[in-house]
Amino acid sequence: MKAFIELVNKDKKCVIGLMSGTSVDGIDAAIVEITGHGLATAVDLLAFETFRFPSGVPQRILALCQPDTGRVDDICEMNFYIGHLFAEAVKHILQKSGMSANDIDLIGSHGQTIHHLPKDTSADCNDSRYPSTLQIGEPAVIAH
Repeated sequence: MKAFIELVNKDKKCVIGLMSGTSVDGIDAAIVEITGHGLATAVDLLAFETFRFPSGVPQRILALCQPDTGRVDDICEMNFYIGHLFAEAVKHILQKSGMSANDIDLIGSHGQTIHHLPKDTSADCNDSRYPSTLQIGEPAVIAH
């Protein structure tokens, strides 16, 4: 908790953001410098790159998105593999920028969305499912 409070109170933070969208074309990686707090916050982009997924990976991800082809064992494996690909994107963007992992205060990752269950707003719907979404890309793998 102490480390978190120290991070929040820093005047300058260097953060990597990772995102892979529903287009399933690759991983966007950005390094930003955040200065200030509250309304005085400023964000400067230091580096950005899109890393394309290896051949066959988009098709594997899209298969996970379908209830009839998204098997638990495949989701489990791809969770770790996508985490590995995100970690590789971090290594590449650091190398490209001339920075090291020690320069980074925080990494934020949205992950790769594989399923959405939005709230059904139709008047005659009596569905008891909770609105939810599922992203993969194991954070522990990225952190390691």
